[in-house]
Amino acid sequence: MPNLRRATISAIAATTLMLLPADGRAARSAYIVGMGLHSCAEFGQDYKASPQYWEPLYFFWAQGYMSGINFLTMPVLNKYHDLTAMTIDEQMLRLRNYCDVHPLKSYYDAVLELFDSLPMLPTKGQP
Repeated sequence: MPNLRRATISAIAATTLMLLPADGRAARSAYIVGMGLHSCAEFGQDYKASPQYWEPLYFFWAQGYMSGINFLTMPVLNKYHDLTAMTIDEQMLRLRNYCDVHPLKSYYDAVLELFDSLPMLPTKGQP
């Protein structure tokens, strides 16, 4: 358990340092950063321009966001959303479909919709 605590603290510290501007000025306050802040319309434009480049970037963000939600809520709920319940291709298709229908929403809204659609399983020592 001490190793997990140390790893968690290290990850939080590293993430905090990465979010600071390079010139040392205070960053604006934000609870979400990265690709998830793009609108679904922007995602659609990026996807049309180069799906093989842009879709993985957005999806890597989505996986990290969903994993983070699971990581923070598992100890409280004793459950987690099974991120492997759909294939990666199925998850990416679901995100594209959501964004096609909701172009004014943020990409993170699409990710939350996907996350909420995944089944919840009880924790049994799952990493």
